[in-house]
Parts: sequence; structure tokens; C-alpha cells
Amino acid sequence: MSGCLGHHTGTPRKKKIKSIPYSAFSTFPCRSSMEKGKRRLINDSWKRLKRSTGVGALDPSTYRPMELTEVGGNSDQFVVSFDLSTIPEAAQFVARENELAEMRRLLHGHKSRSAVVLHGLGGIGKTQLAIEYITQHKEKYTAVFWLNANDEDSLKLSFRDIAQHVLEDQKGKSSTSTLASVDLNGNLDQVVTAVKTWLNLQRNTRWLIIYDNYDNPRTPGNLDRSAVDIRGFLPRADHGAIIITTRSAQVSQGHRIHVQKLPNIHEGLEILLNTSKRENIENGRLF
Repeated sequence: MSGCLGHHTGTPRKKKIKSIPYSAFSTFPCRSSMEKGKRRLINDSWKRLKRSTGVGALDPSTYRPMELTEVGGNSDQFVVSFDLSTIPEAAQFVARENELAEMRRLLHGHKSRSAVVLHGLGGIGKTQLAIEYITQHKEKYTAVFWLNANDEDSLKLSFRDIAQHVLEDQKGKSSTSTLASVDLNGNLDQVVTAVKTWLNLQRNTRWLIIYDNYDNPRTPGNLDRSAVDIRGFLPRADHGAIIITTRSAQVSQGHRIHVQKLPNIHEGLEILLNTSKRENIENGRLF
């Protein structure tokens, strides 16, 4: 007899089985299959994001699939697909690597809630900066919601959109019981409260909300009756991440990042090139 059974005569002898080091399991084929399975979560929606928003070139090789260990064992009941239709049209993003690095430092990896306020002149690139951040870091969150904070009515409608989207994605989950009990076509204040209740849930910690165009904040010096008090639209729980874009330097619901004109003339010219659709740029001249 040959092969792994060997050939024995007489009384069979018991072989002492040597202990197998843990590292040896790294060569097992099943490990490769498991890793491939974990990486099936790659989302090609960013290809559509590029087409719908004009955000800078998206290279699939630069993206890393979301590991299950990043979001915790119970987070699947809070995973909501990203609604690309809520993202506004934006010019192509260029540079601002320092601001992006600062946003990542402030928003990611904290146990308590983190918030960033992007403030600056209109058209300076605040919205584009927020879009670029979620483009690069979307996989770190179980849900990303984009809200129009231009006025209270727009905010309430944005919250209704969130409620509808969560209910569609999380249909039948116990975590959505409060949302399911609210008439989405009724009192929008109740809808806002229900959405905040869902965001406040103890295990629902990995969401990101962008409040875009919060340009008319209610402040002591602002007598405009249509001014918005964003505090009534913020979840109360000490978790999650928030980005606010505003023209006002008085918004204090987060760490302020002043988005200014690009100091590098070549970066500024590249933006001009992108927006003007000109084909060549050299020595500060378009031709």
C-alpha cells in the first residue's frame, strides 16, 4: 500500500501528532476564499457618482472594500445604500489636500460625535470639498445622508427623504419601528423627530450627515425670520459624524475649517481650465 496511509505490518503503531503552528493556516485555500468573500462589498456606485457630479477621476484601484470588522457585528441593521440622487451637481474637484486631511483627522476614528464646519465665500468649493470627502471615505460609514439646509422646509423634506430611504433599505428591521409608525405625508416635524430617534439609537453609530448650504443661520445678530436654527435638526446622541457647509463664519456646531482661495496659482488655473473647458494651459495662460 502506498500514499498517505503508508504500509504497516503487525500491530499498527500510534503516531504522535505534532502541534501545528497557527501561521500554517495562512496557506489553507479556504482563507483565500474567505478574504475574497469579505471583499465582495466593493461598491461601484462611485462610478455613477463621477458621472452625476463631475467629481475628479475615480480610480477603482485606490478604493478599499469595507471590512466587516470596521462597522461592528450588529451594524448590518443600520446599513443604508447611498442615494446618489441627493448629491448636487458640482464642478470638478481640484487639490485641497490639506483640508481633506484635516477633515479625515477630525471626522474619523472617534468614539464620540465629530463635526466639521466648512465655511467660506459662495462658490469657493465647500460643497465640492464635502463631495470629495465622501467619495474617498464613504466605506467608513454605514449610512451617508445629504441634506439641503438652505431653509427649514428644505431640511424637513430632506429628513422625509431619509425616512423613506431607510424604510426601503431596512424594511422589516426592528430598528425602524419608530420610522414605520410615522405618516411620511403628514406632519414633517414628527418625521424629523422619528429620523433623529433612529440616528440616536445606541448601536447606530457609523452614520455621516452633510448639511449643505446652511447659509442663513439663526444667530443673535440675524433678524431674518426665515433664518434656520440647525440645532433642532441635529441628532442628540454623542456619536456619528456631521459636515456643515456655510458662508457664515458664526456657525459653531463643529470644528471650523475656513475654505479659502487656493494659494497655488497652478491649482487655481487648473480649476479655471476645468470650468472653461479649454484644452491647454501653460505658464498661466489659456490658449
